[in-house]
Amino acid sequence: MRTALLIGLASALLGGLLSLAVPTLPAMHPAVRAAGSILVTPRALVGGRFGQGGWLAILVDLRNDGPPVSGAIVANGSDGQVRRAVDLPAGARKQLALYVHPEAFIRTLKVTLVGNDGSALASGDAQVQVLESGVSQVAVIGDSASILRSQLAARAAPGLPQPLSLSPADLPERPEPLAGLATIVWAGDSGSLTEPQRRSLERWIAGGGNLVVLGGPDWQARTAAFTDILPVDGLAARDGASLTDLARFAGNAALPTGATATIASGAPRNGAIALADLPAASGGGPLLTAISHGGGRVTFLGADLASDPLRGWRGAPLLLGRLVPDNRLALQFTGGAPVDLEFGAMLGQALSNIPALEVPPAELLVLVIVGYILLIGPISYIVLRRRDRRDLAWVTAPLLVLIFSAGTYGIGWTLKGSQVIVNEVDIIRVAAGGDAASVQSYAGVFSPSRSSYDLTVRADALLSAVNSNNNFTGAGGPLQQTAGTYVIEQGNPAHLRGLAVSVFGLQAIRSDAVVPYQPDLEIDWRLEGDAVTGTIHNGSQHAVDDVAVIGQGVGVMVGTLQPGARRDFRLVSANLNGSPVSEQIYGSNGNQQDTPEQRTFAMRRQVLDALTGFGGKFPVGMLGGAPVTAGGSGGPMVVGWRADAAPVAIDVDGLAPQHYRQSLEVISGRPRIASGAISLSPASLPVDIVSTAGDASTQQGPGGVFMSKGEAVFRISLPLEAARMQPTELTVLASQDPGAVFASFGNPGGFPPGFRVAILRLATGEWDDLGDPSLSGSLTVTNAAGAIDDGGQILVRVTANGPANGGAQVFVGAQVRGEMP
Repeated sequence: MRTALLIGLASALLGGLLSLAVPTLPAMHPAVRAAGSILVTPRALVGGRFGQGGWLAILVDLRNDGPPVSGAIVANGSDGQVRRAVDLPAGARKQLALYVHPEAFIRTLKVTLVGNDGSALASGDAQVQVLESGVSQVAVIGDSASILRSQLAARAAPGLPQPLSLSPADLPERPEPLAGLATIVWAGDSGSLTEPQRRSLERWIAGGGNLVVLGGPDWQARTAAFTDILPVDGLAARDGASLTDLARFAGNAALPTGATATIASGAPRNGAIALADLPAASGGGPLLTAISHGGGRVTFLGADLASDPLRGWRGAPLLLGRLVPDNRLALQFTGGAPVDLEFGAMLGQALSNIPALEVPPAELLVLVIVGYILLIGPISYIVLRRRDRRDLAWVTAPLLVLIFSAGTYGIGWTLKGSQVIVNEVDIIRVAAGGDAASVQSYAGVFSPSRSSYDLTVRADALLSAVNSNNNFTGAGGPLQQTAGTYVIEQGNPAHLRGLAVSVFGLQAIRSDAVVPYQPDLEIDWRLEGDAVTGTIHNGSQHAVDDVAVIGQGVGVMVGTLQPGARRDFRLVSANLNGSPVSEQIYGSNGNQQDTPEQRTFAMRRQVLDALTGFGGKFPVGMLGGAPVTAGGSGGPMVVGWRADAAPVAIDVDGLAPQHYRQSLEVISGRPRIASGAISLSPASLPVDIVSTAGDASTQQGPGGVFMSKGEAVFRISLPLEAARMQPTELTVLASQDPGAVFASFGNPGGFPPGFRVAILRLATGEWDDLGDPSLSGSLTVTNAAGAIDDGGQILVRVTANGPANGGAQVFVGAQVRGEMP
């Protein structure tokens, strides 16, 4: 009986559930049909590669063979959800770009099309992979036979990552996803590039990228998109051209007998340098040229290294090693791929110096503490005793604690204010003479209460929150680590929704955008001896504050420039006392933060510390040196401040917060080299490891070789701008400490007995012993001109004969002095 009853109840319950479910089935059909008729095909650009902490570009193809659909494409990144709105009419075919900060080590990223109700309609996966950090990343475009990639791989000792093989379609229409690449070698058809792609490449170069364009028989297709930035103008083909001067520049590597080629040549532009020329019999003109573009460089080789007679030429890797130098040693000091995270964290800390937030005076704190002690102690006791109610102490004590807590909270509320505050700093990176700028806007949102805010940038910007250290507390309150629960809506305008800020807390966010921009400052600078000298002109209609010139570890204050004002400067290359750049510019008195002016001053110092320290990828030498990553600067930079000005503003939706804005214009470039004396520091000379033999390993650390019994050959190269200098003095540096070689930290040397250093003599082709680096790591070379070839390369060999302590790490560099014609 009980069993039958239970069965009956179960049947009734099941029937009821079915009756409820059946009416909902027709509502599910459209969603099912929509999902089955929509195709989402994501493809990660730049070969699916991204720098750690950097942006990944995804191109999403959408096809709708069903009824109209409205919604958004969505992907989850390391710091929140990214989405872009889309409408898909019936039969639509659309292509949208999505930009994501992926998790560092993921291999698959899912992109989903969601409807306006949040339901998932269709999805697809993109294959992605983080770029290797600590080394230069090189990409080759148009190398179907892998000849160029083989030549690039052979340009230095093992340890460099394999060059990426890309097509023009792999390039994004924004420069941010290219920041993980140091060099692009172009041997493909550039005519298919869109205008946004071309401008993206230009911004990448201006930010420190190195573009090498190869000519040859297909020179017209390869150069079509780059006519405005190539170092030569009026290109024309030359058939049967001699390549002898190219062989000279590559270290006199022998060419095949009678080797000639079809090349492209033209007239060098103003500021270009000719590195190899055609003989008069071939019509004359440049064969290999280079020109600076902001912090980067564009190099044009009129020949094609992947075509006969150069495809099997043993000098091709040597030449590419000159144009695409290894920079593993430089990356130890200027940072690798994750530097954007460090830079953002340092900027987040700087934003806590909010001018409106007063630090409680010491006198007030003492008064509150003393008053609390007196009132809770003797005063309360005396009052209760006089009233003969000491038994009420257990009531008055908690009451007084509550009163003082409320009073203290009121004091804090008065000092910190009851209004939302936005403290914004814009880093405007622009090339000298440029017409566009990459703007990194950092905004700290201070809240007097626990709240969630929506923010808007009225530009096609990429938004993200800034991760900061949990244990840091500034004047504005604690900086919170981002939970990644907010939503980013990409487009123009861009939105960040759901930014949570705690009570009296500050959360920093970042915006990346490219905007039309004319720099306020105009620079005429040159390298003279061991210093950069020049003139800065304020060509704007407003004053520019705290103008300064910054090099590697050095800086000099120029001062405030009024409209139309000019001022000369001289920046020496040596930092003898090791003080931070911000201290050299602003002085040592900068720790006070009692007034709004002092807090603004402190914030500016912190921003300069971020720009010139590890997190800011400080400049490499006075002439740039090896390319690091495109996000940094390839040489010295000029900076200047403006208050209450921002080309890209970050607004809080629905509120009119108290808004503080500071913008820092950062102009990067490479000073020209004046005729006369010149001095090049190790930081300006790229170093490659050419070969190793015996017990010598390059696996112990970037840029050096661990040796116990064997040898290593290093190639030290003059900057391309100084390739034609006439050397008069040459000093080879060897040390176990890369800082002693690269950045002049400490003294070179320090080797155990058993090591020898030698240099290759060009006249004889033999190694000339320089001495024992255990005695001194600074080795003077006699007849410097006989040790530097016509291409500006120096070969140094270090040998080890089984030192007793088991071996040592070896780093080498050089200092060169000479005359520029």
